[in-house]
Amino acid sequence: MSQASRASSSGRAVLGLMIAALSLGLSPDAVRASGALEWGQCSPDLVDKYPELGDRLQCAALRVPRDHHDPGKGKVALPMLRVLAGKPDQRIGSLFVNPGGPGGSATGFAASMGALFSMADPAHPIARFQRDIVDRYDIMAIEPRGLAGQWLFKCRSNIARKATESFDVDPGEANLANIEFNARLESSACQNQPHAALINTDQALRDMDLARAAVGDARLNYFGVSYGTWLGAWYAATFPEHTGRMLLDSNMNWTGSFDEALLDQPEAFQRAFEETLIPFMASHPERFHLGSDPVKIIQDYRQVRPQLRSKNRFWALSADNKQLEFSARVVAGVLLVERILAAHPDIDLDATLMHVDRYFDELGETDANAGIYAKNAARWHFSDNPPRPEQPFELEEEESVYRAVVCNDTSSQNDPDFWRSQMFAGSAQYSLRGGHGLQQPCHDWALPVVEPRDFGAIAQTEGLLMLQASHDPITSSSGAMKAFDFTQNARMIQVENNLTHGLFPQLTQCVDAKVADFLLEGTFPGRMTHCETPQPGEMSVAERSAQPYADADRADLLRQRMRELSTSKGLL
Repeated sequence: MSQASRASSSGRAVLGLMIAALSLGLSPDAVRASGALEWGQCSPDLVDKYPELGDRLQCAALRVPRDHHDPGKGKVALPMLRVLAGKPDQRIGSLFVNPGGPGGSATGFAASMGALFSMADPAHPIARFQRDIVDRYDIMAIEPRGLAGQWLFKCRSNIARKATESFDVDPGEANLANIEFNARLESSACQNQPHAALINTDQALRDMDLARAAVGDARLNYFGVSYGTWLGAWYAATFPEHTGRMLLDSNMNWTGSFDEALLDQPEAFQRAFEETLIPFMASHPERFHLGSDPVKIIQDYRQVRPQLRSKNRFWALSADNKQLEFSARVVAGVLLVERILAAHPDIDLDATLMHVDRYFDELGETDANAGIYAKNAARWHFSDNPPRPEQPFELEEEESVYRAVVCNDTSSQNDPDFWRSQMFAGSAQYSLRGGHGLQQPCHDWALPVVEPRDFGAIAQTEGLLMLQASHDPITSSSGAMKAFDFTQNARMIQVENNLTHGLFPQLTQCVDAKVADFLLEGTFPGRMTHCETPQPGEMSVAERSAQPYADADRADLLRQRMRELSTSKGLL
């Protein structure tokens, strides 16, 4: 073949690829930027981490514009990962996933989800739905920009943080000033990094759209948790014509702002605490030794001294109904230690631990672990916060991406007095979280805010399926309902009396069967479906009839990895 003929043939091939890619919704610039995906074996450590997946676990890199609105700024490669469908002849397409954060690893979530679902027993009456999903979909992820690959984003400064105490313990001016100094430092350390303005949801959803087209899917099928619901809704509003089956689990109010989500949390945690955890404790007085009156337990907890509450706040309520027993033991332990401290004002740690042992001996408690939670509560109370070493300030990639997305996506209140007032109000109103987490998130953020979405465009899609716990403390049901009410073609499955953040898989017929019908068949439930919650230890006959997974311990580990990725920021 002559040089001219080869050039002509090459040109026709490129043109054919261009036409095929354009039919999937890519612009010419995007086609040239992305290039072809070359799937291969993942890194040895990743392969070793998920041995059950074998050759189904594959990795690639996708080249995307550094700035989708200005392709001339160059390109960056982002990691991708997929778990191939277990039954290729029945394959529907790809199911893209994102665990939230922002800053959670989508590739880690995809691998863990693929491994867990592949272990589900196809004969189990409920777990079989997970197996069906992973048999018929490639579980797919593109890593959020800034986390890995050619572009790691880290907030750094040569200035050191100042030592602080929890605001609820020390609301004095000096501590407040140090809290605000650290907030300014974090904000400055993030926005002063090169390309900080390009770490946002608008860029991320366009990365995901390039990935969708690169794998050959005409529409994006998607499962997002927490902030992943924000990302999914923004995608649907930007590319309604490319939006397929979209499952949004533990929903943010994507029509609002990150400030609103942050300000919702203290009340949401308190509501979950008082309406879910405390009634559970009161219904088992023989187990927690606090009586059967939930109002009294709530009142007693409000009287706990701030340092004891503050030091134990992260363990006093887990956003997982399966951990109610653990949270209840922590709260009971805190209340026992408070009674000991109130009776003996000058007591030290060793004497407190002796009183804990005496208390359980007098109860005739035979469980050797009964006093562990109270002893841990006492140890935390008496522990000192070590002073931070004077060293340059640096956030890890996950926290850096979180900060940039939160501050780049929506405008934030920039008045320090506003945030002070919120901390004082939270400390006075909410015994569980107090004013924790209400420090100013985007102090003097000067980078441009992303252009708002027209969420009315979601009406052009087939609709969204929202999954929500009634008492989710991290993404509140009140915020989720605002997004639901606005989005008239959305459907919601609400799990009542439940505080789990990241519901699916729930291992209940009401939730899992409806999710599977939607993802596998495109069948929506009604506008609003209510599902009841089994309490810890309560299982149906069908659920008890077989183990849901081939290896229960391995399944617990994989579920824990998925949960950690969707709650790793402690906020969203």
